[in-house]
Amino acid sequence: MRLEHWTNAAEQGALAARNALAAPGTELAELDTIPYFWSDWYGHRLQFVGTPRADEEVTVGPRGPGAIVLYRRGTQLAGVLTIDRPRDIMKFRRLVMEPGSWDEALFQANERVEATV
Repeated sequence: MRLEHWTNAAEQGALAARNALAAPGTELAELDTIPYFWSDWYGHRLQFVGTPRADEEVTVGPRGPGAIVLYRRGTQLAGVLTIDRPRDIMKFRRLVMEPGSWDEALFQANERVEATV
C-alpha cells in the first residue's frame, strides 16, 4: 500500500537500516505497522490510523472538542479518524490491530467523548 506521509517514510527507512545491518543468514524483518498520518489544517489536528475502506462509518461526537470517526469492515475496526483529539488516536491504534474490535471501539469512543463534556 502506498502511503505518502513522513511517518511511513521514517518507519520504512528504519526497517531498511535494520535489515541492512542484520547478520548474514538472519531472517529479514518485515514492516508490521499499520498506516498512520496526521495533519494540521486551519488550527485543527486531524489524525488517522488504519484504512478508510469500510462497510460502515460511525461518527462519535462532537461533544466537547472534536470528533471520532470509526470505520468498520466486517466485525473489525478498520480505521479511526480523530479531529482535535490528539490523546485518543493511539488508544484506537491497538484496537485496529485486534480482530473483532468493533464493539470495543464503539464503547471506547462513546466513553472518551462523554468524558470531555
